[in-house]
Amino acid sequence: MKNNLKFAAVLALLCCAASVFAQNKNVQKNQAQQIKEVKAKIEKAVFEVVVPKPKEENIVYMYDLPFEFIDDSIRNDKYLPVGTAFLAEDGLFYSAVATFKLLEQTQYGPYYVRDHSGKLYKIDQVESFATNRGFIAFRAEGFDAKKVKTPLKAGASPGNNTIVFSAAYELGDGLVVRSGMVTAKLDEQTNAEWKWLRISAAAAPKTQGGPLVNLNGEVLGIIVPQPDVQALTFALPFSEVNEIAPHTGEVIHHFDYAMPSMNKKKFAHKFYHEVSLPKNLETIQKTLRTGFLRYRFEIAEHLVPHFGAKGNMGFLYSSGSSDILSSGTVPAFPLVVGLSAGNKWVFQQPQNIYEENTQDGGGIIFGGMMGTIFAVVKRPDSIPYDKFCLESSNYIDYILLANEISRTVAGEAVPIMSFGKALKVDNYKDAQGRTWYIDYWNLPFADSMAVSYALPLPEGIFVMLSVADTDTVTALSCKALEFEADCIYPRYVSSLKNWKDFLAFLKKEQTIYPPFDNLTLNLADGKFSMKSPVISADIDKSTFEITEKTTFALGVAFELKDNVLKQKVRSIELYTNRKSEDYKYVHFSENIKPEQDARQEALSLWKQKINKGTPYTATPYNQGEFTFYDEIIFESGTTDRRKAERIFLLSCEMKGANKAAEMKAFAEELKKNIKISK
Repeated sequence: MKNNLKFAAVLALLCCAASVFAQNKNVQKNQAQQIKEVKAKIEKAVFEVVVPKPKEENIVYMYDLPFEFIDDSIRNDKYLPVGTAFLAEDGLFYSAVATFKLLEQTQYGPYYVRDHSGKLYKIDQVESFATNRGFIAFRAEGFDAKKVKTPLKAGASPGNNTIVFSAAYELGDGLVVRSGMVTAKLDEQTNAEWKWLRISAAAAPKTQGGPLVNLNGEVLGIIVPQPDVQALTFALPFSEVNEIAPHTGEVIHHFDYAMPSMNKKKFAHKFYHEVSLPKNLETIQKTLRTGFLRYRFEIAEHLVPHFGAKGNMGFLYSSGSSDILSSGTVPAFPLVVGLSAGNKWVFQQPQNIYEENTQDGGGIIFGGMMGTIFAVVKRPDSIPYDKFCLESSNYIDYILLANEISRTVAGEAVPIMSFGKALKVDNYKDAQGRTWYIDYWNLPFADSMAVSYALPLPEGIFVMLSVADTDTVTALSCKALEFEADCIYPRYVSSLKNWKDFLAFLKKEQTIYPPFDNLTLNLADGKFSMKSPVISADIDKSTFEITEKTTFALGVAFELKDNVLKQKVRSIELYTNRKSEDYKYVHFSENIKPEQDARQEALSLWKQKINKGTPYTATPYNQGEFTFYDEIIFESGTTDRRKAERIFLLSCEMKGANKAAEMKAFAEELKKNIKISK
């Protein structure tokens, strides 16, 4: 009896499962049939929005792009799909306004609609649009709306849980119809003027601007993108297109403006513009793009007097200024002055820094932060200094080799080896008077650009490289890089031979480059001499055998003089190869007393130095296989070290332990040959 009951229960479960399976299968079948029916009703009224494929001429790839794995219809198409539009009963085309980039800079255009048979019509007169609502209505040249027998009629507003269908042209698949449901009606966030239709993810298309329709093929809304929402799961109710005044285009664009080096401190803005319509699409694009670009430039220019290098809230006058102004070190990697999360100005650099060297003397040290690649590219011995700095491919190709930027084709990421010849070159004179070389390149396959700001250095060149969409580079990256260039704290270190080439280049190009305007270097008959406004040196080969291969480094510091921001020499370093048996190192620096609001570490170090605490005792000491020496030198006439405003540090190293007498004699000779200016 029990076995019979068990058998009956199992049989009942199997029957139930079979019934559910059959129901699901029927639902899928019904859904597929519904999609097929809806598509048949609307396909002649739905159009693809396309632009001519942009041409590429200069980009060099690691190997040929694998276009052979792309469908012929896509590979041979002369046009690039960018969205969807549909024809309504009133004879107008409707789409998402974002498709046409009315405000953004772009390499795409002119815009066309393409019907299901492949015929093209250039978009002409715009009859209505609203950027906050996200729609645009327009006509197309040579298109006779009367010949389309099935334009989309407006349907009644759908309720929650209503079955709806999205339609969109998708790359390689043609017109795709998906089914889903209205999951919610959400208030527009700014003033709650209308309610967005939110649809289920199953109905989310891959391109914007297509219609949301009901089972009868009647249009309920326009699929439009939403900020910070990945999928296209929102639609503007179609009735909202009638809420705009006749013959009017409205730009109501809320956005945040931020300088990356200011911890993404955001400033809220609203760009408003009203356009009388009808007007040609290209005329509208030109007017609005120019106006919006100018508006963003004005925002950036307004920030400079407040937060820029000489701004009243900039690093010279705000929290953190003492630490920055008292610094005079030689950084291992160039530093950017930026605003920290604690609203304090600090030195910043990439968290992860990488170095690669080549056998020809070249190499690269690089890292990324704030959406920018920062790199010191070392000049190879085989390239003359002026050629290296003035032809950007010499250093940009190094960056691309070390930091891969690629293009994906048929699912394969193909590295870019060179951007080729720059589309445009320019110069920027920063707040300190230094000249930066600017180069722009188009990356048309992604409607993107690359821009680099490059500053010559003794060892090669310092580069800030930004790669982003065309609008970001044109409107934001350039201003951000200018802002950062004003506050860059480079590293000036290389062989004396490279220093000679560097200074000769500045002279030849008549380039102003503080702090080198008043710097002289000379190496003749084994005698080294240098002169700067603060520190001068004359070192004979009997004291320190210096050659063209000897490394020379300058540590500089910011100062504001006669309302001009400059960098002055505050420290010098000379050293030979640390692995050699005759290795020697000399450091001499001016140390400025930190203000009371400086970091505690800086205040403690100052106290340690003026009190000549260890290791600043002028007594040689050993560390491993080396002998070291550190001495604090006060200015002549100093009677109370606690009142000193500046002191000087002499540090030395030499290969070999227990060389106290030799080190002491070496230091005494250096003190005779290094002079301090008042």
